[in-house]
Amino acid sequence: MFGYIKPNREEMKVKEYHAYQAVYCGLCKCMGKCVSCSARFTLRYDFVFLALLRSALLKENFSFEQGRCFAHPFKKKVYALPNDSLIFCARASALLSYYQIEDQLLDHKGIHQLKYRALLLPAKRMLHKVDSLSELEQPVANHLHRLHQLEAAKEPSADAPAEIFGQLLGEVASFDLPATEKRIAHEICFHLGKWIYFADALDDLEKDRKTGNYNPLLTDHGPTLDQTVEFIIDAMAMERKAIGRAFDLIDFEDKDLKAILGNILEEGLPLAEQKIQAKTEKNNARSL
Repeated sequence: MFGYIKPNREEMKVKEYHAYQAVYCGLCKCMGKCVSCSARFTLRYDFVFLALLRSALLKENFSFEQGRCFAHPFKKKVYALPNDSLIFCARASALLSYYQIEDQLLDHKGIHQLKYRALLLPAKRMLHKVDSLSELEQPVANHLHRLHQLEAAKEPSADAPAEIFGQLLGEVASFDLPATEKRIAHEICFHLGKWIYFADALDDLEKDRKTGNYNPLLTDHGPTLDQTVEFIIDAMAMERKAIGRAFDLIDFEDKDLKAILGNILEEGLPLAEQKIQAKTEKNNARSL
């Protein structure tokens, strides 16, 4: 369900792209140091965005240096050194990965369940390294449990599960922040979580149609499925507007950081929408 929150690289300045890539690499290294080497395989663009967002809200600076890593052993790369936001995101990513694997175990049977059982042990080891987020663990588990219940019951509307996923992401993003920054982070990521859920449902539409997996767009389509797809696209645009209103409340000190985050929200999200919509239209044309 994650992986949609990326920048539009073609619209970024070179220095902005290099800074973004350095934070990406810095988060990867931070996951290895703060959690485990296996945690680095759970690295997702969404948590790079979250690290940038929390750094902006906390007015944290990034420091950079060059180094090698297991993915690029022969060439030095610039990476961001750990700060509080990178450390938090490294641990939060491990926390969510564990509970998502647990959720997948409930959803799959047979050989697919064996795959997730194999992943559960290293995920448990990662979970033991994130004791500092123990207060966040239960809310994450509760939200994912409620989401699983709705999906297992084949909830006919996309709004209810999207709302839960938005609450989940909002709580993670705003955890342990000061009051004002907490409200802004929660508002941005609540609507971003809803956007992600809608995007994922639309992106998986054809796959779920073939496999029979739950997808709210296949259970809530009134007169025609095309109308539901159009409704979801409109809903995603509305969520982006709500994100933009909350984003405007951030008091930025770093103009480059503002530009990177602005690119992700104002350029990256619409680009992802366009790609998903084009894919949906192409699949629908084939099925006619």
